[in-house]
Amino acid sequence: MNIHEIKRTRAQESREAIQRLYIAMRHLFIRGNYKPLGESGRA
Repeated sequence: MNIHEIKRTRAQESREAIQRLYIAMRHLFIRGNYKPLGESGRA
């Protein structure tokens, strides 16, 4: 195992973590804001 392999795997891990976070944030954003916006628009 050389330094390049370690860096590459670490970069892949961080990228996957960022994507997971992004997806989770997007789900929370949609779930948290979609309905309240519709309700406030109606009222």
